[in-house]
Order: sequence, then C-alpha cells, then structure tokens
Amino acid sequence: MACAVDLRDKVVLITGASAGIGEACAHAFARRGARLILAARSVEGLEKVAKAVAPAQTHVIPSDLRQPQSVDNLAARAVECYGRVDVLVNNAGVGLYVPSWQADLAQVREMMEVNFFAPLALIRGLAPQMLRQGGGIIVSVGLEFA
Repeated sequence: MACAVDLRDKVVLITGASAGIGEACAHAFARRGARLILAARSVEGLEKVAKAVAPAQTHVIPSDLRQPQSVDNLAARAVECYGRVDVLVNNAGVGLYVPSWQADLAQVREMMEVNFFAPLALIRGLAPQMLRQGGGIIVSVGLEFA
C-alpha cells in the first residue's frame, strides 16, 4: 500500500530519535525524502542515527525534555533549521515500573514532564507556525503496558 502523504523535502522533527521507535521513524522518513530534525538527550545516539539516515539533510538538536526551557528551545531551533516544521513526531517517553502508590513523586513529575508537558509544549510552540505555513501533521506516540 502506498503512502498517501508526499514527504519529499518535508521537515520532520522527531523526539526520542536516538534509539527505538524514534530511530526507526528517522529511517522511514529519510527513505521517503524528508529533511530531519532529530532530538533526544543522547548526543552520541543522535549523531549515530543522523549518520545512518541522511546526514546532509539531518539536523541534531540535543534536548532534555524533562526541562521546560529545553523544550521551548527545541521548538524555536527546529523552525530555525529549515524555516518550518511540517511533521512533529512526539515520540520521547519515559515510564515508571512500580505501582503508582509506591512511585517516588519526583520520578512521577519527571515522567509527566517528558510524556505530557513536553509534547504539549512542542505542539503549542509549533502549531502556530504550522497554521501560518498552511498546515502540518502532529503524531504523538504512546505506549501502554498491561
């Protein structure tokens, strides 16, 4: 089945792009001709992925989505890279693997920063730009564990 969306020269920002689903997304978007902006905490991981996909059309922006200032900086720097962002893939995420009533409150807050507030801030930071440019796509990846 063919992809209905033409991704040639589209600008795609992927969070959590240094490994896993984010890395797989980077490869898939690069194969379709997209220009990439890859974000994650691991500079080494980001550089490895960028080198493997399309280094000439890939920007790496190390970002710690636990820090609100880093998220705001990511949105601004992403637009600066190519003048626009056509696709935002909110993929970064962290989990807690203990019952909620046993979880350390600081860890819960950190999880909420990465899994909820960072994606919301990126949407709020990029949606106005997407509207000005005539549209965009926002994908939020979430995992559920039984």
